[in-house]
Amino acid sequence: RQGTPHSVGCTCLGTRPTTLMLNTTRWPILFTLGFLVILGCTGTGPTPTPTPTSVPVPVPTATTIPTPTANPTPTPTSSPTPVATSTPSHTSTPTLTLTPTPTSTPTLTPTATPTPEPTPSPTATTTRPEPISFVGTAEVSLRPSKDNTLYQIGSVSLSNGAGNHFFVGNTNRGLLRRAVIAFDVAGSIPAGATITSVRLILSMSRTRAGAESIELHRVLADWGEGTSHAPDVEGEGTYSTPGDATWVYRFFDTDLWEALRGDFSPAVSASAVVDGIGSYTWTSTAQIVADVQGWVDDPSSNYGWLLKGNETTKRTAKRFDSREHPTAANQPVLTIEFTCCG
Repeated sequence: RQGTPHSVGCTCLGTRPTTLMLNTTRWPILFTLGFLVILGCTGTGPTPTPTPTSVPVPVPTATTIPTPTANPTPTPTSSPTPVATSTPSHTSTPTLTLTPTPTSTPTLTPTATPTPEPTPSPTATTTRPEPISFVGTAEVSLRPSKDNTLYQIGSVSLSNGAGNHFFVGNTNRGLLRRAVIAFDVAGSIPAGATITSVRLILSMSRTRAGAESIELHRVLADWGEGTSHAPDVEGEGTYSTPGDATWVYRFFDTDLWEALRGDFSPAVSASAVVDGIGSYTWTSTAQIVADVQGWVDDPSSNYGWLLKGNETTKRTAKRFDSREHPTAANQPVLTIEFTCCG
């Protein structure tokens, strides 16, 4: 209050309280001074301000900086090692020594054995059976080594080398058919044997004619059987393939017959009358025995027989089953009796 002296106590850090006698008449001035003294007491303390100096001391940046420097240095040391491992992998590629395997291809030299092709004529097979040590009579039954049909038809060469049938006689259109057939006699009868009997058995499976005589004639030149196979009942034949016997060619299309229709002996080796469907036998004659005896003594002369029917009248043709017929019982059979040998 004004006019009354007051005592004011001020306690600062590290100081004693002091007493000021204030005159109320100077209150405003004293109040201002007191306020300033209070501010001085609170703001001049030396210790509170140094504390912020400890705040920059932690310097956390120093702890984070060293860690990244450690990471880059170890990584380059590990990277070279995979590079080294990749290079040896290429060393394994030379193990592609599969290229030496073509050494097996030269072994394809067996393909150079097309030499069997020049042996279309089984008669050239002079491989004979082992000599027989007994003296007596023996009998063998042979299947044909080849057979075919010679089809008369203009300038076209027709055949049926691989067909199931062959044909003999005159068709209803006046076209002639002749058959050729051969057996490997020397491959089953030893040299020195004497032929005593020969029988040929054929199965006739289709005809529109009545009884007709079918003759056997010894063929005088070699001939072939190709891969031609006529369709349907096979009576019309089909286009010849290389090596086929035809009306014009012994071997299509390189070797001709000397005479059209086949080269054969005019002598009749044997004959049989063929009527309806069934099995027929050409029985033994002196001429057919002589034919087979000549083939035993000289296998290179074996060209088989030509079958010739009635060619003067139409519609006399007969169809016989060939060696390719699926029924074995219908295939031709040549039965030969002989004596040997000692």
